[in-house]
Amino acid sequence: LTIDFNQDVSIPNGDLDVDGATTLNALTTIIGPAGNGNPALLISPDNAAGINFVVQRDASGSGTLDIGTSTSHNVDIIANGVTVMTATPAGDATFADDVRVNGLFRYADMSEVTIAAGAVTVTQNLHYIDTEGDAATDDLNTINGGVEGMMLICRVAVGGRDVVFKNGTGNIFMGDSADVTLSTTADNIMLCYYAGAWHVLSSLV
Repeated sequence: LTIDFNQDVSIPNGDLDVDGATTLNALTTIIGPAGNGNPALLISPDNAAGINFVVQRDASGSGTLDIGTSTSHNVDIIANGVTVMTATPAGDATFADDVRVNGLFRYADMSEVTIAAGAVTVTQNLHYIDTEGDAATDDLNTINGGVEGMMLICRVAVGGRDVVFKNGTGNIFMGDSADVTLSTTADNIMLCYYAGAWHVLSSLV
């Protein structure tokens, strides 16, 4: 197989193996049917931008380019021989170093959890908390679902249904050992989970 520079290589049904010393800085490889919106994988050089290779979906198509595996294995992104990010089948992503966001960083929209027997289970970083049976006040002793380093911001679901964060009764601890009561929708509390418990960082009541 001879491939001229600046020429596309289309392999609809098969593998492309390159043996020996090969320079690919002038090649574009398309795996799958190209054009007409077909789902192709395009690997091409972008020397002008100082990038070795660009991976993208066929520009004439639409939809999502999925990079990963259909099995239970992790997906790693490796740079210079070092794994910089690992994605797990459970949907977790772990970065080996700092994460820089050049835009807005936002959590998922607040969702509501309701106290049951003095406890709630959190599933994300922002939650409304409602009292059990819409009671006028309710004690919150335990917050389940925390993982090491997780941040949590809470407010009441409905003004006038007070939620009392109890210090030391369960796994919630305040710096001044005093309970914190959220009464209005303007009240909020921020906690961090570490060493097996929730520790209040700040509260606005």
